[in-house]
Amino acid sequence: MPPSKSKEIKEINAQGREGIDLRSYDFVFNDIAGFLFGSEGPLWYRGYHQGMDSPQATEEDVQRILDHFGATAVVVGHTDIGDIQALYGGRVFGIDVDVDALGSLAGLLWEGGRFYKVDGKGGKELMGRRNGEGAGT
Repeated sequence: MPPSKSKEIKEINAQGREGIDLRSYDFVFNDIAGFLFGSEGPLWYRGYHQGMDSPQATEEDVQRILDHFGATAVVVGHTDIGDIQALYGGRVFGIDVDVDALGSLAGLLWEGGRFYKVDGKGGKELMGRRNGEGAGT
């Protein structure tokens, strides 16, 4: 990652840490924390998933975000999606699973430059472009 992007991410993380303990009414007076913790900010945005109240992200939106940060994928939670999913051709991974419905824990493993879905029973499945082509699938 280029140094300028690394610095930018460090600043975002610092602002997030500073704002994590704010009361909801304090966000009105703090533009950065209000954005980070708002429904369309990076911590709560749900538009990668179909059927959510947030505006749906496009393929171009996802690529622009990845390009901006010099990343190849983004991992998102805070939206119960039933099972771990590769979205947008394997560039977005949804990981907030319903453990009771699955009957097992599940997680996303990054190993050897690839993403794998793992479960509490020792299963390991390669994730990526083969699983989840296109937006919202």
